[in-house]
Amino acid sequence: MRFGARWAGLGVLVVAAILPCVAAAARGPTTRECLECHGVAGEKPAGKAADPTSIFLGDWEKSVHGGFECTDCHAGIKSLPHDTPLERPTCAACHSDESANYARGTHAARAVGDSLAPRCASCHDPHTVRSSSDSTSVLYRSHVAQVCARCHADANGVGERQLAVPHPAQSYARGAHEHAMQAGNLRAATCGDCHDSHLVLRAQDPASPVFRQNIPQTCGRCHKEEYALYRTSVHGLALARGGTDAPVCNTCHGEHAVAARGERGRTTFVASHTCESCHSNPALNRRYDLPVGAVSSYEDSYHGRAARGGLAQAAGCTSCHGAHSILPKSDPQSSINPANLVQTCGQCHTKATPEFAASYAHTPDSEARTQGPAAIVRSIYLWLIVAVIGGMLAHNAILYRHQLRREFAVHKQKAVHTRLTRVELRQHAVLLTTFFILVITGFALRYPDDQWVRALAAMGFTEGVRRVVHRVAAVGMIAASFFHLYYMFTRRGREQMRHMAPVMRDVHEAIQNVRFYLGQAAAPPRFTRFRYIEKAEYWALIWGTAVMAITGLILWFPSQLQGPNWLVRVAEAIHLYEAWLAFLAIVVWHLFFVVVRPGIPGAFTAITGKMDPEELAHEHPEDYARSYESPPPPHP
Repeated sequence: MRFGARWAGLGVLVVAAILPCVAAAARGPTTRECLECHGVAGEKPAGKAADPTSIFLGDWEKSVHGGFECTDCHAGIKSLPHDTPLERPTCAACHSDESANYARGTHAARAVGDSLAPRCASCHDPHTVRSSSDSTSVLYRSHVAQVCARCHADANGVGERQLAVPHPAQSYARGAHEHAMQAGNLRAATCGDCHDSHLVLRAQDPASPVFRQNIPQTCGRCHKEEYALYRTSVHGLALARGGTDAPVCNTCHGEHAVAARGERGRTTFVASHTCESCHSNPALNRRYDLPVGAVSSYEDSYHGRAARGGLAQAAGCTSCHGAHSILPKSDPQSSINPANLVQTCGQCHTKATPEFAASYAHTPDSEARTQGPAAIVRSIYLWLIVAVIGGMLAHNAILYRHQLRREFAVHKQKAVHTRLTRVELRQHAVLLTTFFILVITGFALRYPDDQWVRALAAMGFTEGVRRVVHRVAAVGMIAASFFHLYYMFTRRGREQMRHMAPVMRDVHEAIQNVRFYLGQAAAPPRFTRFRYIEKAEYWALIWGTAVMAITGLILWFPSQLQGPNWLVRVAEAIHLYEAWLAFLAIVVWHLFFVVVRPGIPGAFTAITGKMDPEELAHEHPEDYARSYESPPPPHP
């Protein structure tokens, strides 16, 4: 018995010694044992990448998981050293509600086969996660946008996910919500307030808080007063009835780059800029039977003109109609109800009367021009303007015609010096004609809404006609240019080019000429056949014609080009601004020296090619001396 008892006691001792080891083996290694390999002193350096297997002890001790055993999450580890890689921890064991919501959301759906899709650890980092109420936590309210930006600020990530609104993180950073958050207002909306934290659904999902019909309720969580007003407004009621075009909060305020009310340069700076996106749409006006011309009548009023002119306090749409509580005119509570108009106008015009309030209305342009006393006055003045100004023009045209005929007769009698040959006159005529045709038809394409272009279209000169005329004129100008290139090598052409060649003397003559007209020189320069004035214009014409021809051909035949993709855009810009440069140069420079400047021959030389020797002596004294082999007579 004693022998058996001894062996039994020994067995008990052995079992007592082995059981803790067996239990420890079943439980797995302790946190202390794990940290012997994975633990790193201190906290994770900010902004620096670290080994994902490293656990910074300072962060770990402050995290909400600091009192847990490693095997609580990494249950697959039974002994050390363990196999790698480890199985992904299952957060649902503790966070069942959050995991269930995540599983229903778009993040979980995209996690299947998408290595970039976020999982729990993407936002929470289980080794360093702190309570969201801790201001040092990455999930503290003021830091949430930065966490979401880890994926949604990445252009490649955004593209792969095909988000409805691209670059949301960058847009949110520019918006009023983020600005308020950075200013210390922790009640400002952040990503999770609109999209939820775990149950993130696509905007097309009717259950999503950012589904179009749900956006007013979502914004109303914070903006309760505005939501209450919106629900009873014409926009809110239209949305409730299923109107897919009815505006919701982000229609006016934007999705992520939410503009603060009155913020200059943003969507709500001048309310009409926001409202007109719908109310100037003919299709929407027809669909919802909205008044046609409401936007254009506002823009044509003093309010609209002052707003476009930069007057910040000028009345916009919301000044009269309200921002959220927009009610129909028939509603007694509406700010534009006849009974309330004086009060509405009185917000700006303190002495407003019923007559004053009734004087402004959104009358469509067609009605304003044809109905009412103002339309009668308009008709009277239009006819009066036509009669009076037309009579003045006719009277002056008769006098001008008589004066031109008399001066032309004198010119033909005295102009015996050949300035331009017939061939040169014809080249000038072709150039003059094609140039102005190209200017008119080209600018008509660029500025199709201008009144003069509409007048051309009303006469049948539509864009379909203008484009053909423009190209015919272009071919004519190019052909004239090639002929002129040939003409430069003829005997007469070589002589003209010799006189047209730029020399240093031109610079000195330009300086002396300006000094003379400023009263700083005793006499003007003695010009030869061509002054610096004609030379500058001629060589500018050569350059401009080449540039316009090359860029015009690029725009005419873009599909035949094999150049870089920016070539057509660059050619378009050059073609437009070179046209403006050429047109203004002709008006400011050429017409001034040929027609406007007093004391010169005028435009008759461009018709006859002849010049009065006396005028030649005054304008080109050295050319006179060479042609007549005598010094020029003094000019009267």
